[in-house]
Amino acid sequence: MMKMNMPTEDAQDCMRELGERSMGNWFENMDKMDIQAERRNTAEAREKLAEAEDRLSYAIKYIVDTIKKNSGTREAAVIELGKAVNISKEEAEHLIEKYW
Repeated sequence: MMKMNMPTEDAQDCMRELGERSMGNWFENMDKMDIQAERRNTAEAREKLAEAEDRLSYAIKYIVDTIKKNSGTREAAVIELGKAVNISKEEAEHLIEKYW
């Protein structure tokens, strides 16, 4: 566990979960891994994903508003949105319902 730069408390929790079962040589040939760095990387990736989802949501709302101004009807908007962002009719209907 120490090869993975795992915090002592986390290593102890893992060992408790394993109990008295023999671990054998499970980790003997394991490449070094920094768990704390992986956690930081995961947190950064989650932040970037949330930001990208926000931007996508804003863009789709803008597209729906534009289609609404030009088409006037929901049915036409569903078709236009489906074509514009290459999604299924069901997905387009859901987005039109959400942003109309």
